Amino acid sequence: MKAFEPEPTQSPAEIANWVFTRSVLILVFTYFGAIYAVDLFAPLGTAAGVVVGTYGLWFSYQVLFRGIDAFLEGKAAGLEDESAS
Repeated sequence: MKAFEPEPTQSPAEIANWVFTRSVLILVFTYFGAIYAVDLFAPLGTAAGVVVGTYGLWFSYQVLFRGIDAFLEGKAAGLEDESAS
C-alpha cells in the first residue's frame, strides 16, 4: 500500500504533512466506524466502539512511527551523500 509508505526525505515539513493527513483520515474513519459499530452491535455497543477506537489508535501509532522511520532514513541518506562528497 503505497499510501502508507512515505518516501524517505530530510524535510520535516513533508513528513509532518504526510503524518497529519493520514492521522486525520484515520481519525475520521475510526470515529464513524465506532458510531456504526455501536449501532450495529447494540447489546455490545460500547465494547464494539472501544474495539474500533483501539484499532484506530494502534493504526495511528503505526503511521506516526512509519513517518519517523522515513524521516530518519532520509537523514541517513543525506549524511551518506555528504560523506561521499
